[in-house]
Amino acid sequence: MGLVLLAVPAFAEDPPAQPTAAAPAVTAAAATDAGADAKAAKESLSSTVVDAENRELKPHDVLGFLIDQDPSVVEALRGGGEADTIFVTDAGEAMFRVTRSSPIAVKLSVAGKKLDAVRKELKALLDAEYYQDCSFRLDLQAVNRSSAIMENAGSGRVVLFGNGGLSGTFPVVEGRKLMLSDVIISAGGKSGNEYANLKRVKVRRFDPVSKKETVIEANVANIIEKGDRNADIELKDGDRVEVPARSIIF
Repeated sequence: MGLVLLAVPAFAEDPPAQPTAAAPAVTAAAATDAGADAKAAKESLSSTVVDAENRELKPHDVLGFLIDQDPSVVEALRGGGEADTIFVTDAGEAMFRVTRSSPIAVKLSVAGKKLDAVRKELKALLDAEYYQDCSFRLDLQAVNRSSAIMENAGSGRVVLFGNGGLSGTFPVVEGRKLMLSDVIISAGGKSGNEYANLKRVKVRRFDPVSKKETVIEANVANIIEKGDRNADIELKDGDRVEVPARSIIF
């Protein structure tokens, strides 16, 4: 009688796990990002007084800016008027209007620089084209007001969106007014943007009590060009600002 061999399934042992080369790099990168976010959040939420003059500026910082010789500022308010709110973008840049009644603004890279250095560069730009030995106030109003940090801090925010090429998230800083024209200018409106229709900007405001949305339409181009602050709109936490695109006829 011949020998019969039965086919038995082979149960091979699992191969030893091999380390993945990419994993440590991803983990390290994530840890670095998390550490940076935590550091920024710690600075924003800390009760320690920030040394504004010796601190290097960062994206999402909020600046206050007012030119003493601005012809659109009432004489009685010079030196004591309300400063423009300037937001440092993700790219570390800031837009400074040469006067409140004009859409013209100068762009300056400020991230990594101290206030005094920014003041010197800004004065050189303003004196070269628009003023003769101008003086102004430039100070730090808030630090690291990114959307993630604002959520942790319980601060408010306004979202800018639409088809006009302008977008971003802007903080509602307690104790300071956030005006619609300031948000538009900080986002790059009226400064080389040919696609945004600033005559029909819509502020969408949701009422959590009535569950209804109110839409306020504003001609921001007119507000900026004429410097009419009375026609400006003070934004509130939760507002969504929609900027449509201009109609281009060929």
